[in-house]
Amino acid sequence: MNFSRQMLASGPHIPGHVLQHCDETRTIVIDGGVNIFSRTDYALLMLLLQYAQDGQPFVPFTDLALCFQQLHSNPRRSLSKRINSIRERLWPYGLDIVNREIRDILYLPALFLHNRQMVMS
Repeated sequence: MNFSRQMLASGPHIPGHVLQHCDETRTIVIDGGVNIFSRTDYALLMLLLQYAQDGQPFVPFTDLALCFQQLHSNPRRSLSKRINSIRERLWPYGLDIVNREIRDILYLPALFLHNRQMVMS
C-alpha cells in the first residue's frame, strides 16, 4: 500500500524522537524510517505510544486486548508474540517495549515503552 508524506499526522510525541503516523496505511515513521504494520500490530504500537506520550508507563492488559480483532485461546501468548515482533522493529531507533508482570487482582501483565538511550545512561 502506498502512502504520501502528506497523509502523515504528527505524533505521538516521544522525547528524543520524531514520529508521524497514518491510520489508513498503518504506517509509522520513526526518525525518518518508514514502518508499515499489520492492523493488530499498528493498533498495539499506537496504543503503547499514546500511553508513553501521556506519561503513563503501564498499559493495562484489558486495553491491549482491545487491539485484537478476535481473542485467541491464550491471549497472553498472542500478545507476547506480537510485542516481540514489534520490539525488533523499534530497536534500530533506540526504542524498546518492556514486558513487566504486575500483581493485581487479575494478575494482568502491563507493558511500557521506554527510550533505550535514557535507560542506558
